[in-house]
Amino acid sequence: MFHHVFSFIKNRLLEYVEGTGSAEEAVNFVDLNSDPPAFKSNVNILLINIAGENHVGLPDPYLRINEQGQKVKVKPPLQLIVDVLFAVKPNGGQASSRDFNYLISLGYLSRVVEYFQANPIFPRTVFPDLPAGLDRLVVEFHPLNYSQQNEVWSALKTAYLPSVCFRLKMLTFQSEPAGPEKEVKEIKQQIHGA
Repeated sequence: MFHHVFSFIKNRLLEYVEGTGSAEEAVNFVDLNSDPPAFKSNVNILLINIAGENHVGLPDPYLRINEQGQKVKVKPPLQLIVDVLFAVKPNGGQASSRDFNYLISLGYLSRVVEYFQANPIFPRTVFPDLPAGLDRLVVEFHPLNYSQQNEVWSALKTAYLPSVCFRLKMLTFQSEPAGPEKEVKEIKQQIHGA
């Protein structure tokens, strides 16, 4: 599912940023095949964290009703939060490239923030190409403090680039039901004396 969600986000953002450069270098994923990773596009997308979402549990998280009205045993859904970093680097290349223009990069960063501020929710009714299994995708601004930024850029072994982090919510992984569950019709209690 991750690859479908990231392709969806890339394509949406590409449509918005496309007018500012060639489509190939406008928005793409960080190239992790080099050490340090290469930021070759104007807007570079990188998954930086996956976490579970805390939510109120169901009375019996293992029990669901299927389309035939039968009770079935399933694993509780796994709802994930994904933190995505959008780093801007116009004219491609490494952070030390002479073509790096700080003001142009800030313009790309502004376009990323504008897009997600205007589109914080991607419902299937408006975006029919939303990946299968998602009714909607929620995107929230997720600022990183100095320490977190330092950890991210140190792990990437590269100098800081202007960037912003957004959190994707509503990624739910659900296994298929095991089969119909037998209904409990009677409970017997016995008390044994000592």
